Amino acid sequence: QYQRRVRGSGQSLMANEATLLLLALAGCSHAVALPEAAQFCIVGAGPGGLQLGHYLHRRQRDYLVIERSDKPGAFFRRYPRHRKLISLNKRFTGRVDKEFNLRHDWNSLLDHDEVPPMTTRSHERFPPADVLTAYLEEFGEAQRDRILYRTSVERVDRRGAGKFELLLDREGEPAVLRCQVVIMASGLWEPQTESALVSGMEHVVGYEELPTDGESFQEQTVLVLGIGNSGLETVDALAPWANYVHVVNPRAEETHTLTPSWETRYVGNPRAINAAVLDSYLLKSLDGGLGTPFPKQKLALFACSYAGQDSLEDQGRLARDALRPGGRSERVCVLPTDFDDVVTLGVDSEVMERAWAKELLERLGTRAVVGPGRARPQNLRMYRVPARTQSLSELQVGGTFTVVRISRWNISSEEEVHGLMRLASTIGSPNPLVYDTVVRCLGWRHNVSIYGNAARPFLQPNRKYAAMNSEYESVNINGLFFAGTLAHGKDFKRSAGGFIHGFRYTARALFRILERKYNDEPWPAVQFGVSNVSSIAAAASWMLRRINTASGPYQMVGVLGDGLLLLANGSMVGLQEIPGGFGLG
Repeated sequence: QYQRRVRGSGQSLMANEATLLLLALAGCSHAVALPEAAQFCIVGAGPGGLQLGHYLHRRQRDYLVIERSDKPGAFFRRYPRHRKLISLNKRFTGRVDKEFNLRHDWNSLLDHDEVPPMTTRSHERFPPADVLTAYLEEFGEAQRDRILYRTSVERVDRRGAGKFELLLDREGEPAVLRCQVVIMASGLWEPQTESALVSGMEHVVGYEELPTDGESFQEQTVLVLGIGNSGLETVDALAPWANYVHVVNPRAEETHTLTPSWETRYVGNPRAINAAVLDSYLLKSLDGGLGTPFPKQKLALFACSYAGQDSLEDQGRLARDALRPGGRSERVCVLPTDFDDVVTLGVDSEVMERAWAKELLERLGTRAVVGPGRARPQNLRMYRVPARTQSLSELQVGGTFTVVRISRWNISSEEEVHGLMRLASTIGSPNPLVYDTVVRCLGWRHNVSIYGNAARPFLQPNRKYAAMNSEYESVNINGLFFAGTLAHGKDFKRSAGGFIHGFRYTARALFRILERKYNDEPWPAVQFGVSNVSSIAAAASWMLRRINTASGPYQMVGVLGDGLLLLANGSMVGLQEIPGGFGLG
């Protein structure tokens, strides 16, 4: 229509284009005036904040969304790093029921028919993250006058009951916003940078620093720390470029083995879409190392340039070094330790008679403890035992062994690291553990540094989520609620609340909770009238249809539920998506 109006007039075309350009620029720079106070303050314009804000906007409530970026969905503009979502985008189900279809559309938000859902935007089963960010921008457009973009929350504090104070930074200018209720929907975006089972983290590259493809890792040998979805996603992206990729789990609080979602039914566990490394590992094609090569031990990382001399892999390293300026490459050497950070190497005593080994022991001096030892039966478990041998303990090992023990903290030079790696190489596979790059993929944590002392929520033992009551409210800070991924603490490892297809429903439940709590609005209900044959039949029909089509209880299994309530006057009402433990009163 625009083209038809201006066709035939070049001057008019230029004028109209200029007008449109000015309007576009005005839209991009749209700034919401900062009021002194708001009833509801939502921190974060990700999908959880947008979903909750959408319901508050429809009811014309007094609310604001505070977003540090210039657009909604900032997390998904950066992550996942290799830009492939792991949430299902099933376009066709053979059914026309919108509620049922949401069971299999894991990326769209709820109750905004003016915005086409994600299933209309990509034909891919697991769509690119950029498609989601464009969708979130469109979803948030109706709330543009309620979202403070380019505004970061520097501190959340409380000034008496029901009086929160947010200290803001609006493009470098400090500001204060008072709130009756604060809803944290900022997500888990702060990288987990430490592990109790790894020392030397200064030598790693963080997942958040990775390029979006693996080309920069060409002909590198890579170790990935973390066997969650970000770790396996990284392995999959690097595998076409790297020599090989090992992936291990350095999380002290978890088992060392891969626990996939198809066994646990928990959507947050490693997904099949990221499990291509299993093919390489199980079909003997170099990639692997799943779990940890040294159970019940820690890993110590050292900066090194170790190349070795004898093995086929050593020859490959030396060939690559020859192409480098100075003839060396910066690498990371890995030595296993016990939980006291002591490196223990049991090597053939004949090796210790070699000149380089004697030179190493002389260099280490009294920092190392050296003594005789013997091979433990479990060290031989990878080899087939002859049938005539009755037990591993009876297997005779030729020669004697020397045990070298040294604290990881007493290793003081690169030369000493190289010497210990060379000793380790004589033990056999998987030694020596030498990598061109080590990548940290340990997941995310809740940024609690923004809470003042008067507004600091208690955390769950995992230190990742706040302790919440049945209303998604902090157990110790009244008026502080959690939405989006931060609400997943209520169903961590049990249901889908860490993903859009789960927390879109907990956000809707939270909205209904806030309406009851602060605006005296009843929970939405379906009325069935006084109990008689027809009303009972209608209630049964409603319940059966919900069982067969409802998406909220289907996704948030064990967390949100429907129910029939029999009132004192004999009538019945149907209630949808009530959080477990929540009392309607």
